[in-house]
Amino acid sequence: LAAWPQVQWASTLPQALRGVLIGNEVLDAMPCDIVRHQNGQWQLMGVGLDANQQFQWQNAALPAELLPAAQALLPAIDGYTSELHLRQQAFIRTLAQRLTHGTLLFIDYGFDAAQYYHPQRDDGTLIGHYRHHTVHDPFFLPGLTDLTAHVNFTDIAEAGCSAGLDLIGYANQAAFLLNLGITELLAEHYPKPESPAYLKAAGAVHTLTAAHEMGELFKVIAFGRHIDPDWQGFVFGDSYHRL
Repeated sequence: LAAWPQVQWASTLPQALRGVLIGNEVLDAMPCDIVRHQNGQWQLMGVGLDANQQFQWQNAALPAELLPAAQALLPAIDGYTSELHLRQQAFIRTLAQRLTHGTLLFIDYGFDAAQYYHPQRDDGTLIGHYRHHTVHDPFFLPGLTDLTAHVNFTDIAEAGCSAGLDLIGYANQAAFLLNLGITELLAEHYPKPESPAYLKAAGAVHTLTAAHEMGELFKVIAFGRHIDPDWQGFVFGDSYHRL
């Protein structure tokens, strides 16, 4: 930090925020509630212990505060399981309350509500990652496996707008980066396409923008207060109407 005196680490959220706050894969790491529709009732999927003292799913009655969201969002199909993200919404509302002038920008993987809670997506999006491998058992190596769930960007948009923020735009990562001129920057910094450095950088750009890589699944959403809402990153491909 001696070389970067302008950097200050905050242990708590400031009472007032002025500037640009960027969250890259922050929302997906927040705790979520797993909800299942079973035998005509909504259930909360919790965690219990089996006969060998190993973690297992254990259902319980859905708390009253989660019932309206479950009824509004999840298809009432027997066995349908998915996630609710009330903590994400609360986080956005808190930031909105403290943002006096500036922007909130979040980059994460997820869908709009219609895609997230599609009847065919009946097992939710909760997944684990361990040493760069996908793990479908959330109880595999507890504490070592990185658990995550996709983001419902409709919820995020509603939380920000209901708290008084302006929705600047919502687009997939490919559209956002291409709007900002990522391919032009690639050519500018690596003028020799045949060079190893160019090929390496071009591969990274491909990973970030290709539809089958990170380009489509990852989304960018931005809110603002007292700022110009016209952003180059959302000139083409702004999908706010899908939220």
